[in-house]
Amino acid sequence: MLGSQKGYHVAAIGAPGDGSTKMSPLKIDFQTISFALSWLMQLVTLIVSVVALAQGGLPHVLFTIVVLELVVQIVEIVWYTTVGALVVTGVFKRISIAYRYMDWLVTTPIMMVRLTTTILPTCCS
Repeated sequence: MLGSQKGYHVAAIGAPGDGSTKMSPLKIDFQTISFALSWLMQLVTLIVSVVALAQGGLPHVLFTIVVLELVVQIVEIVWYTTVGALVVTGVFKRISIAYRYMDWLVTTPIMMVRLTTTILPTCCS
C-alpha cells in the first residue's frame, strides 16, 4: 500500500521502472477485512496441517483427514491469493461473489469426503 486517502488504500500497478505505475484504490470495507482474515486463517491452517504431517505418528484416519485438509487449504489459499491479486492490480474493481467462492467447486467435495472419513469410523466401529 502506497498511501491512504478518504477511506481508500492505494496500491501501485505497473512494471517496475517502466514509468507506467498507476494507482488503484482498494476500499477497506467489511468484505475486504473478511477476505484478509479468511486468507490469514487459511495460511494458519495450512501451516498447522504441514506441521502435523511432518511430526508423523498420526493414526491412519487422522492422517487421511489432515491430508485432505491440507489439499483444501492449498486450493483455497491459491484461489484467494489469485483473486486478491486481481483486485489489488485493478483487473477486478471488486470481488464478485461468483469469483470469491469459485474454489468451493473443488473444496466442498473434498470436505465431504473428509467429513465421511471422520463420521464413519466413529459410528460404525
